Amino acid sequence: MLLMGRIAAMRLLVTTLLLALPLPVAATEITTFVSTGADVTGDRDNKYQVVAAPSTGPVTYDTVPFDAYVTFNPPTPQFPVGVPGGWFSDDSDSKWIAAQRDTNTQGDSIGQFMYETRFDLTGFDPISVVLQFHVWADNQIPTIFLNNAATGDQVLDMINYVNPLAGAQVTLSNAAGFAFNPGVNTLRFAVDNTSFYYPTNVSGFRLRVDSADGQYVVPEPSTMALLGAGLILSGLIYRRRKPHERPIR
Repeated sequence: MLLMGRIAAMRLLVTTLLLALPLPVAATEITTFVSTGADVTGDRDNKYQVVAAPSTGPVTYDTVPFDAYVTFNPPTPQFPVGVPGGWFSDDSDSKWIAAQRDTNTQGDSIGQFMYETRFDLTGFDPISVVLQFHVWADNQIPTIFLNNAATGDQVLDMINYVNPLAGAQVTLSNAAGFAFNPGVNTLRFAVDNTSFYYPTNVSGFRLRVDSADGQYVVPEPSTMALLGAGLILSGLIYRRRKPHERPIR
């Protein structure tokens, strides 16, 4: 009888512990990775920063990192002025951002800007994470960095030689050889601003999240409650044994 009681209590405890393990669940949306212009205060994008900028030109950027701003981008007339075809107009999904509020009036410096966003994967299985997004740039994106490692993706001459309406789709996943961190991750986009014949040499960047998800593995509160209940029941089974069934100390 003593042995059977112990076996029953052990089975209950093991079953409860297995149920409480942080097993992956169905794909869950990663809400910390957002499109440009999706989280804005005034005209400042709260999720993106400019962490590098040209040191000389019509606009000097003395301190980095600094804020990225949603630029004025009406559907008509073409914007920016003088750019063949104009930029793919802002919509409810994403907006163009730049290193200054009004890039069309004064123009931007020639050289490379680096746009950065951070997203938190705490609670997700990093191996399961898949990010898919479209990007546009004026003028081009020579390199994309995930946690300081170049992904190999390039978006060259977006305004002039690639269909500006389509943008360029990028997919980052473990299957493609990219490593995500279990906590905060950093994604950077190098945007080259090259010199052309436009009245003002504007520069900008845009990202639209198509999908961002992964398997969430942290136990739900209900699971933790089940674990606690199982431990309590195991203790009650032990206490309800007859005195002669309890082990002698």
